[in-house]
Amino acid sequence: MRWVIPEYRLWILGCVTLVLATLLTLVAWRTDVLRDAGAFAPPTPAAKPTYSLARVQLALWTFSVIIAFLLLWVVNGKTNGIIPTTILGFLGMSVATTLGGSLIDTTQAKAPDTVVAASRGLWRDILSDGTAITLHRLQLVLWLLLVVTLFWADLIQQVRTGKGVLAMPDFNASLLALMGITHGTYLGMKTLE
Repeated sequence: MRWVIPEYRLWILGCVTLVLATLLTLVAWRTDVLRDAGAFAPPTPAAKPTYSLARVQLALWTFSVIIAFLLLWVVNGKTNGIIPTTILGFLGMSVATTLGGSLIDTTQAKAPDTVVAASRGLWRDILSDGTAITLHRLQLVLWLLLVVTLFWADLIQQVRTGKGVLAMPDFNASLLALMGITHGTYLGMKTLE
């Protein structure tokens, strides 16, 4: 059975995706919502705090799940039971990592003379501990990009074939465990930064 997608739903999806992408970009650009919290002494008036790896990966997963959820509604016409437990696990890990990272930052900020560094750009900020690119950050970024790419590749393949019931990918428990280990390693090593 091939899908018959009402055109108005495609327009809604396109508009909502564009609006959400624009909002995420504006919020990231104009606010500090994706940046490290703490005392910040800007070296120049235009300087901003560094980007937070935990917050950026949470934003990426949240955006991906919302857009995929809307795509599933457009194609399937329903929203019941379309988010598999592994996707909830990835999103939950992202929330826990963001919370853990914020707690670590708050604890470290209480130390005397602790100041959040000025941003050197998104990629350098999320891969670096402030002095150099670190393996635990690189590991988390690489696995995050790989899993999000697999997530979207699976959904796009399902849309291209146009058969069956479109669903978010249900990754196996081993990949979920691997991502848990990666997030745990990041948080553990972050305490040493």
